[in-house]
Amino acid sequence: MPNLKPDRSSIGVTDRFKGNFTKALYLRSIAPQELEQRLGYEAGRLREGWWLLFALEKPDFSNFEFGGYTYFSGSRIGDPKLGNGRPTVESELEKDLGGPAAVVNAKKAHLVGLRTVGHDRLAKVIPVASGTDYPVGKGIYQCNVPNPIRCEVASFVPPGGMYVGNYKLNSEA
Repeated sequence: MPNLKPDRSSIGVTDRFKGNFTKALYLRSIAPQELEQRLGYEAGRLREGWWLLFALEKPDFSNFEFGGYTYFSGSRIGDPKLGNGRPTVESELEKDLGGPAAVVNAKKAHLVGLRTVGHDRLAKVIPVASGTDYPVGKGIYQCNVPNPIRCEVASFVPPGGMYVGNYKLNSEA
């Protein structure tokens, strides 16, 4: 991750990021405490502000993992306190869909619908404050991108603030 400054000077920085992504429409005009709950961050995690990134490219099917919704903390089913011993969303999908080949086909179909523009675009929140507790979220879309994809910092949201942008990057204005 680049050395992002916790202020507006980071807007427009382009680099490669990985991890959990959601969609921009779930992040707009939401108070920090509510956003923490939606995303599955511990209380106070956004207290120092956060960066909003928009993906500039879609991951390919080999770099995409179904995460379900944020009530599946870490893309795993069950109590987060049980750690990595919980089944993954994808392993359960393999059972439900009939095997790994069916999951690959589902990924390919899902990726067609992912967007890199507009309100439904793939987005990532990076808190300034570090943390290790990821409780169950309120259930908004999430996916995991294990290997970095190109993203641009769309906004820096200061402490106590909320994102009120228009789902566009400066370069798209």
